[in-house]
Amino acid sequence: MIQDGSTSGPNVAEHTTVAQNSNGSGGGGNGDDQEAPSKISALFSSATDFMRLAGREWLASLINQPTDPPFSYDAKFPEESVRIMRLVVMVILLTGLVVGSERLLSPKTTPTLVLGLAVKVVIGAFLAAIVYTVFAFVCGVRVWEQQRKRLTIGQVFFSVLYIFVPWVPIFAFLWSFGKAGGQVRLLLLILVLYLCVGLMILNFAKALRRVAGCPWYRVWFSVLLPIVLVVGYVLFRT
Repeated sequence: MIQDGSTSGPNVAEHTTVAQNSNGSGGGGNGDDQEAPSKISALFSSATDFMRLAGREWLASLINQPTDPPFSYDAKFPEESVRIMRLVVMVILLTGLVVGSERLLSPKTTPTLVLGLAVKVVIGAFLAAIVYTVFAFVCGVRVWEQQRKRLTIGQVFFSVLYIFVPWVPIFAFLWSFGKAGGQVRLLLLILVLYLCVGLMILNFAKALRRVAGCPWYRVWFSVLLPIVLVVGYVLFRT
C-alpha cells in the first residue's frame, strides 16, 4: 500500500502539471483570439479618422482656395508634405468611386494601385511646375521684395497640387455624366467644364499672387500665356 501510494504520487503531480500547461496554452490561444477583433477595430478606427480628415481637407481645398495658411507671402510649405499626400490619396479614392473602378475598390489591389496613382499625380504636378516656372521667369513673376527673387519649383509645385488636384473627382463625375449622351446633357457638361476650368485658373493666379506679392498683370500674363500657346497649337494643327 505504501509503495502504491508513493508511486501514484508522482503520477498525479505529473498529470496535474500537464493539465496546467494545457490550460495555460489554451488561455494564450483565447487571448490571441480576443486581440484579433481589437486590432481590426483599431485599424478600422484609424482608417475612418484618416478618411474623415482627408475628406474635410479635400472639401476645403475645393471650395475655399487659396487659404492662408498655407498660401502666404514667400511661403515655403515646410510642413505640407503629409497633408498633400492625404489630399492626393483622397482624390484618387473619390475618383475611383465616381468612375466605379473595381480594381480601385478591391481590398487586394487598392493599396498598390492607390500608391501608383499617387506617384503619377505627384510626378505630373512636378512636371507642370517645372514648365510653369519657365513661363513665370520669362514673364517676370518674382517674389516682390527689395532684392527680388524668382519663384522656386517647390512653391509652384505645391500651388499646382493644392489648386488643381482637388478638381480631379469633379472632372471624373462630369465625364461620367456626359458619357451617357444627349445634346442637352453635353451642352450642360461643356458649360460646367468651362466654369470649373475658369475657377481653377483664377484660384491658381490668386495663389501665385499671394506667394509672390508681385503685380497682377505679371501673374496673369504668366498663367494665360501657356494656355494661349496650347490652344493656338491645337487650333492651327487641326
